[in-house]
Amino acid sequence: MSELSSHSGTQSAGNEAAAVITDVQQLTFGERGMATPEVESFTLTRVEKGTEIRLKLGAGGEFVYMDGAERMVRVRKILEKHRVGKWNGFCASRPVALSGMRFHLDVTFTDGTTLIASGENEYPEGYAAVKHELEKLTAPAIQAWNDARFPKVIRDTNIHAFSISIGKTGTPAEFDCFFEKRPELPDGCFLQANVNVWTDEAHPKPLDCFYYGNAPEAPFAELQKLVKKYRLAAWNGYAKERPYEQRKKSFKLMVQYESGEQIIASGSELPEGYRQVEAAFIQLLWNYIEAHQKQFKPQY
Repeated sequence: MSELSSHSGTQSAGNEAAAVITDVQQLTFGERGMATPEVESFTLTRVEKGTEIRLKLGAGGEFVYMDGAERMVRVRKILEKHRVGKWNGFCASRPVALSGMRFHLDVTFTDGTTLIASGENEYPEGYAAVKHELEKLTAPAIQAWNDARFPKVIRDTNIHAFSISIGKTGTPAEFDCFFEKRPELPDGCFLQANVNVWTDEAHPKPLDCFYYGNAPEAPFAELQKLVKKYRLAAWNGYAKERPYEQRKKSFKLMVQYESGEQIIASGSELPEGYRQVEAAFIQLLWNYIEAHQKQFKPQY
């Protein structure tokens, strides 16, 4: 997040006295842009048993995580270190900016005093560092929320839908395949495949396929064997990206089960063992497409 020092829009900064940083009772911080974030804001509250971290979710609802009392000690240290007391009363905006980023910070201290700051495309001094350090404090809560959303144990073995997409960063996917069971196709499945002249060491003969429609039953049992063999449930929720200039390949994987359980993973920072997983799935899907391509029934 870049820090902006010139205020060409409306502003109100310095009209309030700087807040005196003491022990923090509660802190709420949020930042959002044009798109709805997964976590709109978070609130850390001092409670009898430690620190309550409450995540306000972009899709609605909340997630609550309990942590130790030292979290609130660290909150105070962050505010003191970056002299956030001077932010009190900060309220500036540049509505003409295209990013549409807004933030708000509300702090209540144990003595009843408060600190309030907000902005739209404008930020007080030290904003980026404070944001980074506060978000680090909530990392355990975010991890717990992700673990709840993306369990690492999948009990169902009956795949309902499967998709894999592989490509070079900044270009259309080179291998994109999606299977789904549908009631109207008891002996088949719905298939969407877009393979752009795919070749690799194991497949020197190019495969070029674009298809959307009904197809013979997908190899769901064989796909599940690969899921189990490579323990892909452990990848559930994986989403790591490299800095843009370092990205060479990216992938997206989705396995959805009839129970509603699912495995979702993606990124340009490839997980451990990725190349073996990719090779196994490509071999299976390659063989399926080559064997059944003449039986595909397009839908337009």
